[in-house]
Amino acid sequence: MSDHPTCPDCGVLEGEYHIFLCDQEICRHGEQLISCEHCDFRSRPPKRRFPFIWYPLLCARCGVHDPDFFAVPDSEWERYVSPDKRHEILCKPCYDAIAVLIDTHHPRPQTPPVPQRNESSFALEADV
Repeated sequence: MSDHPTCPDCGVLEGEYHIFLCDQEICRHGEQLISCEHCDFRSRPPKRRFPFIWYPLLCARCGVHDPDFFAVPDSEWERYVSPDKRHEILCKPCYDAIAVLIDTHHPRPQTPPVPQRNESSFALEADV
């Protein structure tokens, strides 16, 4: 990342106001300005504007900046990530390390196999 981050949409430098109607601009309600139902910004300028400040996304475990996003099923996320951290961001290497630690010390219970029926068992049941 450069020493002077810019808005990914309108290109202003950190500390400057977004170009009007930039979809990254936040309103006073903490919503995206162009889609906030409380701000009538099209008929009048917003009462308060907030300059662009870059807040990097950080992995909650190792602190790596702007990790790549990945997806896992909710049930898996709930198994490996404690409730107080589920709203945080994790990088894939940290998530995988957590999963290995938990699975090593707390393996999942084995599910008994479902019996498979073969052709002859169907025939026997039908003959009865």
